[in-house]
Amino acid sequence: METLLSFIVAIANESWQLLKESSIYIIFGLLVGGLLKVFLSPTYVAKHLGKGRFMSVFKAALFGIPIPLCSCGVLPAAASLKKQGANNGATTAFLISTPESGVDSISITWALLDPIMTVARPLSAFITAFVAGISENLIHRPKPPGLIMADTGISDDTCCEDKERPSTLRKITTGMNYAAKEIWGDLAGWFFFGILLAGIISALVPDDMIAHWLGGGISSMLIMLLFGIPLYICATASTPIAAAFILKGVSPGTALVFLLVGPATNITSLSVLIGLLGKRATVLYLLSISIVSVICGLLVDLIYNSLEISAQASVGQAGEIMPEIAELGATFLLIALSIPHLVQWAKKCFRPTDSAGCECSSGSCSTETDKAPPPSTSCSYPDITAPVATLFPMAQSAPAEPGEIIIPAVKQSFTSGSMKTVIGSIPVVTSDLTARDRRGSFLARWNIGRMHFIVEPGLYALGNPDTESPVLVTANYKMSFDVLRSSLPGKNLWLLVLDTKGINVWCAAGKGTFGTEELYDRIRSSGLEKIVSHRRIIVPQLGAPGVDGLAIQKHTGFHVVWGPVSASDIPYFLDNKYQLTAEMRRKLFPFSERLALVPVELVQASRNILPFVLLFFLLSGLGGELSFRQAALEFGPFATLALACSVAAGTIIVPLLLPWIPGRALSTKGFWAGIITAYGLFFFSGRLTPSTGAKWTEMTAWLLIITAVSSWFGMNFTGATTYTSRSGTRKEMFRAIPLQCAAVVIGFSCWLFARFYF
Repeated sequence: METLLSFIVAIANESWQLLKESSIYIIFGLLVGGLLKVFLSPTYVAKHLGKGRFMSVFKAALFGIPIPLCSCGVLPAAASLKKQGANNGATTAFLISTPESGVDSISITWALLDPIMTVARPLSAFITAFVAGISENLIHRPKPPGLIMADTGISDDTCCEDKERPSTLRKITTGMNYAAKEIWGDLAGWFFFGILLAGIISALVPDDMIAHWLGGGISSMLIMLLFGIPLYICATASTPIAAAFILKGVSPGTALVFLLVGPATNITSLSVLIGLLGKRATVLYLLSISIVSVICGLLVDLIYNSLEISAQASVGQAGEIMPEIAELGATFLLIALSIPHLVQWAKKCFRPTDSAGCECSSGSCSTETDKAPPPSTSCSYPDITAPVATLFPMAQSAPAEPGEIIIPAVKQSFTSGSMKTVIGSIPVVTSDLTARDRRGSFLARWNIGRMHFIVEPGLYALGNPDTESPVLVTANYKMSFDVLRSSLPGKNLWLLVLDTKGINVWCAAGKGTFGTEELYDRIRSSGLEKIVSHRRIIVPQLGAPGVDGLAIQKHTGFHVVWGPVSASDIPYFLDNKYQLTAEMRRKLFPFSERLALVPVELVQASRNILPFVLLFFLLSGLGGELSFRQAALEFGPFATLALACSVAAGTIIVPLLLPWIPGRALSTKGFWAGIITAYGLFFFSGRLTPSTGAKWTEMTAWLLIITAVSSWFGMNFTGATTYTSRSGTRKEMFRAIPLQCAAVVIGFSCWLFARFYF
């Protein structure tokens, strides 16, 4: 216990020293960033980012250097540039140079590192951005630009024609307010996270261990690429971590690779980049960053070696020229500025949004109303007519005039022909599913091509319907479409498919894509009022949270009839004049449905956990007297097995044993599933009775990690089950996620402590 306490004190002391040395430079960087806000016109610079292959890239790379935006914060700014006419090369250059540098990160680089790194960092960022942008424009010739009036996150408040030009003092005041609230609001949480992580590295990792593996050369830089690419950390927060690395013996070139790659890439931003630039441009983006950052790292190492300068001796030397009183004053000022932002950052990380949408995980989401269902395995749905009227403007104001009629393509993989109507030829489908349909459903269950398993929105004919045939509304997720039509053999009716972005009815109702506005637009654009003589549409009851029936009737004349929960009950519902029994209003969650959810969640969870498997395998090979390969093979397999067990507990055991696991909250059920899995793992691996302090610490670490991960993945089923409501889900996440994060952090720290300290 005394050793653990001294370890915690060492972390706190190292983190405090880094914070004290860097605070005054952070404040200076924020001041400069605030001045850029009011004295630099983004429209003047942005209009040049679409002209030419080379100059647009040069200007975009140069423009991004001083702007203090992180790798996620830069995405909306770059998207705006892209939409307003910036070519792919300029957009790519801006996306790289902006998060890799910034006035705040340049200032803290001077504080914690040395002048060479202070110059090398923005210069390398510019070179990386320029090379990537030029490569993109050479491969894909940019189109002629349009008018560029982009929002780059630095608005120009001084160019309003009808307003009095503000004074210089007012501009400065506005800039300082922007720096304290906007800029630091985006960076504060990640900066303090970086400070803490740097303190852990300084206190925990032996000096010779990192120096042995990351002391320099291409191999150490490749390892740093593997570590930095999936990591989400801003340029400011990465600097103290790089300083800690250098103090432990990492070469300055290897640290530079981390400073360039860490802020510019992460798993989240890369997924967004694919949609913004395309797969090819995203691959080129990654290759350019990786190759150029390694080359820059090798050059920096060459400079240090030729000048015979010790990077370790230079770390933190800038802080020595500052008086102690100035450092302390800046530190307390920065802490005071950070408190409200840290509170908001914690809320943003740990509490779900209050929007009308739902948080979906591979198709699971919570779409129930705020009234919690009874504590049973079924949930009754009332016959609602206006469940969420206040969430949709269509219920409050008159709709726009209808546009042209849009008919889905007649030739699709699942259509059998067409039928002529007054508005044109409508595609016809049957209730028989082909082998291709069943194969697509099977693959979608395993999360393979799931988001592309969709139906073109619009009106379809099932069988041979006429003007009196019923109209059923469904989602354009093809599995939902196939389940509906396959349950209606021998029926002649119309299917109105909404554009739910490939999401099933229940989830889409919570997200708003299966909603009032989309239903209104689809009724008008399909020409439905010309196809049928009646004015009734049958909407699935699981879509009730998203649709305001009164608004639809008011603006379209179609009366919404709520159908049964299950598609298999629709034939009875139609044959008995739209009568619903009590059973048809209840949503059950039997074993077969729970089992069907396992594959998609298991595949998605495995993808999410893979980077952590690689991280544990990498760290397993470091430290101790064994070689990297021997240590990785000795400790890595158990770490991989433990992480695999935690995923299996949350994605397999939780849904299959759901009714019998104690607790109602899915996070609690995931916790107990993790306890059972961890116990089984320890028993069969022979680690149930640890004999040394290292083994006790390691077992405690994996117990915390397995239960936290299992609880997290188990919580993904909150929306797919009938065990909780939307408000209940919010409360559960607000309470569970901080505990899960704390367990993972403590468990990971214990694992590092057991691996390197004992």
